Amino acid sequence: MEAFDQDAPESPIPVGAGEAPPAEWADLPGDPPSKADGPTSELESPLRLGLRTGWRGARQHRRPLGIGALALALIAVLVLLVLPGATVTLIVVPTRVRSDLQLIGSTAGSRQDGHFLTKVLNVTQSQKLTVTATGSRTVTTPAGTRIVTVVQPSDIDIARQTLIARLDAAIQNDLEKKSRGLRLVKIGAPAYSQPTGAAAGAQVSTFDLTVTESVGVVAFDDRLVRQMLSDHVRRAVPAGNALTAAPIQTWYEILAVQASGTVTLNGHAAAYTRPDLSAAAVRAAVKGRPLAEAQAGLARDRRVSRSTVSQQPLPMPWLPELDARISVRTVEARPATEPANLRIDLTSDGAPVLSGRLTEADDVPITGARIEISYAHLDGGGEFAEYSLEGTVPAPATQALVGLRVNTENASLGPSDVSVYQMAYGQDGESGNRVPNADFREGLQSWATWGTSPGRFVPSDRDDGQMLNVATTAEHWAVVNSAAFGVTAGKRFKFTVAARVAPASAGSGYFTVLWLYGKEFKRQTIPLEPAPRNPVLVATDDSGTFRYFWSSGLPTGHIAIKARWAGDGTRSPVLASITR
Repeated sequence: MEAFDQDAPESPIPVGAGEAPPAEWADLPGDPPSKADGPTSELESPLRLGLRTGWRGARQHRRPLGIGALALALIAVLVLLVLPGATVTLIVVPTRVRSDLQLIGSTAGSRQDGHFLTKVLNVTQSQKLTVTATGSRTVTTPAGTRIVTVVQPSDIDIARQTLIARLDAAIQNDLEKKSRGLRLVKIGAPAYSQPTGAAAGAQVSTFDLTVTESVGVVAFDDRLVRQMLSDHVRRAVPAGNALTAAPIQTWYEILAVQASGTVTLNGHAAAYTRPDLSAAAVRAAVKGRPLAEAQAGLARDRRVSRSTVSQQPLPMPWLPELDARISVRTVEARPATEPANLRIDLTSDGAPVLSGRLTEADDVPITGARIEISYAHLDGGGEFAEYSLEGTVPAPATQALVGLRVNTENASLGPSDVSVYQMAYGQDGESGNRVPNADFREGLQSWATWGTSPGRFVPSDRDDGQMLNVATTAEHWAVVNSAAFGVTAGKRFKFTVAARVAPASAGSGYFTVLWLYGKEFKRQTIPLEPAPRNPVLVATDDSGTFRYFWSSGLPTGHIAIKARWAGDGTRSPVLASITR
């Protein structure tokens, strides 16, 4: 500075050595005393630092350095406008916590942990029905022979079933009005009186039949029970963890019901938890640190699966010093796909009934799942069906071809009898078919077949065309491929095969679509199996159970009954079957 003073021209407005600087050059209000001999220990804003430097220069040189001070102030303002910030993202993996609790309800006592209130409701109703007799009998009297109307046993049975159905509906409606939304559990089976009226064989044309039904139920608050189960699982959350936003799942089984109103429940609850991470602690651990050092520190936390640090608006070699400029967010990782479990059972006490339960890990029920139930014949030559596969065209596919594999290319070995009428492929709901010569009307044009039993054309049993029949033993094999056609990656597709598959062919091969990018890089398949008959959909309840009954019975012969769930984003598909 002395050299700068010796070489500089004299100021046009000299300031006396004993004069004070102008008032407008005075220290800013609230500024700490000047520390020209060393750096300040406090974190100062760039604007304040620029103004202070400008004033010191002016005071030391006894002249206003207006341009330099103004430049520093402008730089400070620009720095403030783009003050660096950072976002720390912590990715954690939720874990499931489950609790089990036995609950007892009774008509006495107060609500407490493990106990809830119940009340007993008894309803009795009678209904009458006028019945027309349908029987007849010849009566011989001294006056001659005549035919009279008499009561048949079936007249009484049909009328009784009609009255019971009416009584069931009326009593259920009455109970719902009295219970006001409470859960109802029957105390034993309903009691029905013997029908009163004319007896079988009575010589009447019409008669009145009366049936009385008595029902006893225990009513309790289902929402209260589920709240108790939810509270119980909240207390089971491990220390240092917190519940995720996913809803708590509750379910229970009724173990016993007594006429006194006592109900015993076996209750369960399941929820997801994640590490309870303190944003303030994360900020304190990373602020002011070099980026690599901060990332390494976050990686050492075993509670965190993965972490990222982003900076705004520009990358900097270190993270901000100010807590307010560091935001912390916690993201729950998508759980890996878990296997599902499906158990089914068939009972034939009266109409055949298929019951089952769908669960995941820890025996937690999968609720609201749509289960497809069907059956298929295991004898004979099979029945016509359309087999379909839908999905998204995988990248980087530009072409595809469709076909059939029997006893080769990862297919199990076995006898096979398959007749193919047509193969079709479409994208995004288009009406056309991209498979050339899809129905074989032009023979093998645009198709290739090879193997020890490559198939033969026979007249179609459905129209005036022809079908490709592949019939082999376990020692022979066959491959059928269409010509390649164009596809678009990322588009939705549907692949459909119209075919007849003999039941004995199950497992011996598959229909397939092969994805090509110059050459095959992926294939998707539809296994050869007999066509399912009359598929129906049923939903699981909050305990994961479902029931379906065939009111008209099941067909005779050897059949396979199947229950299938398509899975979802976190649970894999599952299939269960029973043969009869």
